[in-house]
Amino acid sequence: MGKCYSCGAELNGNICVACGKINLPYLEEKGDKKRKYKRSTANRVLSDLIDRIYIINNDNNYIYRVTKAVLFGSYINSNKEAIGDLDIAIYTELKSTSINEVDQNIRQFEMDWINEETGYMNYIEQAIYGRIKMGKYLKNRSPLIELHDAGAAEQLAKEMDTPCYIYTDEYKIIYPEE
Repeated sequence: MGKCYSCGAELNGNICVACGKINLPYLEEKGDKKRKYKRSTANRVLSDLIDRIYIINNDNNYIYRVTKAVLFGSYINSNKEAIGDLDIAIYTELKSTSINEVDQNIRQFEMDWINEETGYMNYIEQAIYGRIKMGKYLKNRSPLIELHDAGAAEQLAKEMDTPCYIYTDEYKIIYPEE
């Protein structure tokens, strides 16, 4: 039985008995404060993420669909057993273009508010609520997953006339599967 990485309380399996957080197995390297995860754990988390992409794309409770997901960073550029995180660039698009994007986001927020699936959000958060909801579901509270907005990254690279950081080293398209 271990200790919770968040509050230090005892664990029941991988669940903290005090705060209820899921604690994934990890490796610590001496002198390195950033948590490292086993590659086998990263593989499981990555597989679960791909499953959640399929669920989002087939669930009408989400207004966006994932069109492409790209894995890059230390996981793909190293053979080390210890992984810092899973860097995943996500490309998205609206499932419907019949209503403008902000209105769709606000409608989705209002429906989730009525169904008590979300709490208070200011107008800016409501205007991007669909992306927030999708990101939370994809991440699934995993500290291992680091999501990147691929469209924004590519737009910034284009404006700066520089290569997009996602594609500067090795990468792998994980959705749709090649």
